[in-house]
Amino acid sequence: MVTSVKRPRAYEETTHNGDTITMTTITDIVKRAAAAFILLTFTLSKKSYKFQLPKAVAQTIAAQIAASEKSSHDGKIVAMDIAVPAFGPHQQTYNSLILRPLGQFRNNEVYRLLEIDAARAIPTAEFPREFPRLEALRDEINAAIELAADEHFDSWVEAGQRSALRVYGDVFPAVDVWLKSKVPTKAEFVAANKITIGQPRTINTDSLANVNLPADMLAKFEAESIAKAEASLEAARQKAVEELRKQLDLVTTQLDVGERLSDSLIINTKQTLATLRGFIEAYDNDPRLLSIADSIEAKITSTRSVDVWRNNLGARLEGKAAAQVASKQLKALEQRPLPSVSIASSDIELATTGGLLNELL
Repeated sequence: MVTSVKRPRAYEETTHNGDTITMTTITDIVKRAAAAFILLTFTLSKKSYKFQLPKAVAQTIAAQIAASEKSSHDGKIVAMDIAVPAFGPHQQTYNSLILRPLGQFRNNEVYRLLEIDAARAIPTAEFPREFPRLEALRDEINAAIELAADEHFDSWVEAGQRSALRVYGDVFPAVDVWLKSKVPTKAEFVAANKITIGQPRTINTDSLANVNLPADMLAKFEAESIAKAEASLEAARQKAVEELRKQLDLVTTQLDVGERLSDSLIINTKQTLATLRGFIEAYDNDPRLLSIADSIEAKITSTRSVDVWRNNLGARLEGKAAAQVASKQLKALEQRPLPSVSIASSDIELATTGGLLNELL
């Protein structure tokens, strides 16, 4: 059962630049947001290609280790990993050539996108540029993985079986045969480690709009779709706020210590802030969040380099204070309902110079 979030069903929304948009129902807001994002799903492997020894073998190893602790270690097993690496001495090469580029794609491309409805969202306006770039990067990584498999997979597998026999052969003479049965074929290995990008889709709000059904039934289904979409959007909104708060708390911590500062602190804060701003502008234009975003840009992300903070104690303390205040403002907004009437200028000021700021400090 989908439960809609508690939000007024009709209100006037004041945009960040002062324009007023009349939203007759929550349906208007959700449908506008649904059209503002394209959703993608990504599939990436995290396989370690280490296989657990059969239970009986593991128990034998454990018993021999226990026995070695009670007598001389000569000729005894004192330690042994029961997870057998499929590629033996080439396991690190596998990690470098296969897992590392997959992890970089996951961290640098997938995780930077806001999650909505179990997928990753790209603003519709950016999609014509971003999607071909992601496809090209996917193809480049997949081609490199296929090349690495063609050049190395067979030798990795053979080396893994020899290594397993050398390490485990005394307690498990058939370990090489057993390991061979666990390892996929080269084709299966390549297929399992490729990046896949699912068919682009939008947030579903009217899946039965063109179906010939009674009006009351269509209205019921549409209301359920809208409620589900609204819940997904609200979850994404909360996630974007949480991620920005976490990044601001990191800024606070690092500026408090003042050591090991890196420009990635500013870069990552800019990216996290851009994600939140882009989502809010596409969703409900909440002026309080946009005002907080403006403050963060003015006092933190506009800093040209961490050298400014590194070499100027006053600037560092100002940046730290700005991060603390913005984090507290975001936390306070998590518990505050959205405005139910036209948002007055005094409400906007709560998120910047007065009211809420004074409460927080």
